[in-house]
Amino acid sequence: MQKLFIYIDKTTHFFFDMCNNNTGTYAKLDMVIEKLRNNKDVKLYLIHSYFRSHSNSRKGFHSTIGFNSFVTAVADKHNSKIYTSFEDAFN
Repeated sequence: MQKLFIYIDKTTHFFFDMCNNNTGTYAKLDMVIEKLRNNKDVKLYLIHSYFRSHSNSRKGFHSTIGFNSFVTAVADKHNSKIYTSFEDAFN
């Protein structure tokens, strides 16, 4: 477990697919958000690959039923886009 923290401390680019219920993913995302709050030079790439979540309204992820408002606020504040696939985020 200690190695995980070392890797997160040294990493500068993070990709998170939020289309799951893995609490570990959310814990790691929280650690990255803390790095952003401390003005660390990191890039955050959020992915939500479930196709219906981004097409349920004209507002997409910013819809009240589209995606978690806290996560969209973090993405907006740090100029991170929410992607619909890993390939799009990677490119």
